[in-house]
Amino acid sequence: SILLISIFSLSLFYNPYLKERFLEGFSYNIEFNPVSELEEAKVFSNSEIDSISDLELRVIFSKIALYHLIDDNKLWFGYGVSDYQEYLDYYYMYYGLAPFHYEGYSPHNQYVFALVNSGLVGLSILLIYLSYSFFYAFKRKHHLYLLFLILFCFSMIFETYLIRTKGIVFLFFFNSIFLIYNQQNENRYIRY
Repeated sequence: SILLISIFSLSLFYNPYLKERFLEGFSYNIEFNPVSELEEAKVFSNSEIDSISDLELRVIFSKIALYHLIDDNKLWFGYGVSDYQEYLDYYYMYYGLAPFHYEGYSPHNQYVFALVNSGLVGLSILLIYLSYSFFYAFKRKHHLYLLFLILFCFSMIFETYLIRTKGIVFLFFFNSIFLIYNQQNENRYIRY
C-alpha cells in the first residue's frame, strides 16, 4: 500500500495535467446559500458556472438538495424514487444551473442522494446495512473487508455509486463475497 501511495503521489507531482486537475478539485471559494424565495435566489452566470470547481459543485448540489428537502417537508420519506430528479432539476433551474449545464445531475454524494430519494427512512436503511457490514468485518478482524468498506464509504461522499446498476452490483457482489468468505472461515474451525 505504501508503494501504491508513493507511485500515485509521484505521478500526481510530475504530471502537470493531473496535478492541476487534482488541486483544482480541492479549491473552494464560492459563497452560496439556497433560499426559499425565487427572487432572492443567486442565479449563476455562464462564466461563474464554468469556473466552479468539482468540490464547489458537489457542495452546491448537496446544499440545494438538503435545503429544499427540508423546506418542502420531505425529510422523512424524500421525494421518491421516480420523482427526485424532477425536483432537483427544478431547483437547479431555480439557481441558473440548468437546463444547459447540470440538468439530470445527482447530488454527487450517496448519503445525500439516499436522503433526497428515500428520506431519513432510506438513509437509515443504508447506514444500518453499512454498519452491520462494518461490525461483522471488525468482529471477524477481516482487514481486507474493513479496507474495502472504508474506501467504498469514503468514496460515497463524493459520488453516487448506488444510482447505477454497476455500483449496486459492485458493492453487493463484493460485500457478499466477503460475508461468505467469513462464514466459510468461521465454520472451518468448528471441532466436533
